[in-house]
Amino acid sequence: MTRGICFLWLTVLLLTCCSKDDTLTENVGNNKPNIRIILTSYHLYNLSPPEDSTLSEVNVNVYETIADRDEQVNAVRTGTTDSSGKVTFQYMDTKTYYIQALKDSFQPFNINIKITSNTITAYEDLILQK
Repeated sequence: MTRGICFLWLTVLLLTCCSKDDTLTENVGNNKPNIRIILTSYHLYNLSPPEDSTLSEVNVNVYETIADRDEQVNAVRTGTTDSSGKVTFQYMDTKTYYIQALKDSFQPFNINIKITSNTITAYEDLILQK
């Protein structure tokens, strides 16, 4: 009899403490999930076979429209690659971004990245040529 009451009490306690709506996500401020875009810039050498090396100090701009990227206006995020050629943008929304990488004496490099609700981290390479 005592075991039955203890079991019933434990069951009620567990059911009232937890909710289906409880979720665990990495959030900040306005409850945005931390969706990241990690970009690595490379210099592609015109050799046979082709060789590459990472590039630091590449200016990377993130736009929400192709027109803005083409006109280089209204960047929603900007960053510069570090000594290992990487730049990271965090807390991104789920949409398509239009990215442009710029460095003196190199041709601009454009890429589109689509962030979906299943994206946690998007990795892309930026290949710059002279």
